[in-house]
Amino acid sequence: YASSDEESSMLSSQYSYSQSSIPSRASRGGGSTLSMSVSSRQDMKRLMKNRDALMIAEVQLSEERRRGRWMLFACILLGAFCMVLFKDRWPDGMRDALIKYLDSGDRTEKSSSESSGAGTDKFLTDHSSNSGGGNNHKTEMQQYSRDDPASGTSTAMSEYLASNNHKHSTASSSIEDEDSESFEDAARPRPESASKIIADLTDAQKTANKEAALMEELEQHLDNLSKYLKWNLPYKSDRDVPFYWVIPMSGSSLLDPVLGKCYGLVQAADQASYIKGHEEEKILNVLLDDDGKKYVNVDMGSMGGIKRAQELHLATSNVANLIRSPYVYEVAMLFTGTAKYGKCFTMVRNPIDRAVDVFRNLKSVTTNDVFKEMNLEEYAKSSFMEDNWMVRVLSNEMDGKIEQHHLDLAQHVLGRKCLIGLTEKFEESILRFSHYFDWATKISQDDLAKCEADLEIAKHVENQNFSNANMEGTEIKKEDYKEGTDLYKVLAEKNAFDMELYHYAQGLYHRQALYS
Repeated sequence: YASSDEESSMLSSQYSYSQSSIPSRASRGGGSTLSMSVSSRQDMKRLMKNRDALMIAEVQLSEERRRGRWMLFACILLGAFCMVLFKDRWPDGMRDALIKYLDSGDRTEKSSSESSGAGTDKFLTDHSSNSGGGNNHKTEMQQYSRDDPASGTSTAMSEYLASNNHKHSTASSSIEDEDSESFEDAARPRPESASKIIADLTDAQKTANKEAALMEELEQHLDNLSKYLKWNLPYKSDRDVPFYWVIPMSGSSLLDPVLGKCYGLVQAADQASYIKGHEEEKILNVLLDDDGKKYVNVDMGSMGGIKRAQELHLATSNVANLIRSPYVYEVAMLFTGTAKYGKCFTMVRNPIDRAVDVFRNLKSVTTNDVFKEMNLEEYAKSSFMEDNWMVRVLSNEMDGKIEQHHLDLAQHVLGRKCLIGLTEKFEESILRFSHYFDWATKISQDDLAKCEADLEIAKHVENQNFSNANMEGTEIKKEDYKEGTDLYKVLAEKNAFDMELYHYAQGLYHRQALYS
């Protein structure tokens, strides 16, 4: 068919002739032949097309079958992998079925051994009965006594009676035997393997439940902090509000005049004394103190002050250039339901040095004679000393025992949400903050250096004086609690998780230098 081009053209030319030009063709039968030839060729074309379509369909079906086999094989492998991976999270019904299967296997072995023993006894009884005639009972008793002389007549008698009762038992005694056997099965202790599996599954279930609860807690905390953007996202003044997380005795008293006087920023601060007499005002105002520093009339150092700031829409007011507070989770509520986001930055200090300054501050400002007469070692061993304050705040766990997952959460929050500064690199940290938040455009480097010199920032940093309280007379020598001493060990033990978080912050500070 494919090679009949000449015939095809001839037939086409013949078929194109008019009937008037070839009047005798129909009489000779040529018309019908021509019609059949053309019709046959059309049918052949149609069949060829159908055949090609069928072949394509068969190829596609074959490919689909091959793909289906591979997908089935992959699903089987995936199912087996998931069963092994999540075996400690199997449903209770599956575990019960597994335990029941193991118990049934143990019962099967025991019933098999019992049935074999019963068959042996029956064989001996029948054999004695056939050979002994009318004296078969006596013969059976003698036979049992000879087979087991150590057991005595009582054992032989009991076995004989059991065999005799077995042959002449009634329906009621059969029911009683079944009940007795069921009771024995129920009273039988579980095999060691099943008990071990139960214990392992119980422990695994407890662990899984604990992990699920921790994951739920982590997700809840992270959801509460979702209004703090990651530090590696560029700062945008029209969207972000700088939030300074205040860690007590970690340089906030030195940073305050630098931000207020040198950079001229308006702060929503955490000191109620800054806004004394303006705590109940119904609108947000900017207050100017004697040193020229500017503060918004809200107290971010108390829960009531934070609630008031939320009612006055501090986050969206654009009145404050930054917010300062020791409360991380509570301040995050200021941004809820708004288009504003918080940008966290903080100054971190060695927890042991910070704990010593907290004690010195207590001795200087408190009127409690307990602290007046107490030394550092007594304070470190007492219940008055705070433990792991940073981890508690970041994990939102101010009460109760601190565990590893609290530290993990604190590292997660600090590592993703906060720009880090270190008190031992105080001036360098200030420059990092100013460049990150575009404060460097507000003052030249020379003016900043002069301002910091007037504030004696370098002197305070050198003397580790990070508190604005008058702590004269409470000096404690560094040598008394230096690393390696017993006092250092006590302080470090009380703040073990904070120490780990501090070392994590040191590494984070150097990593962030590449970005900021």
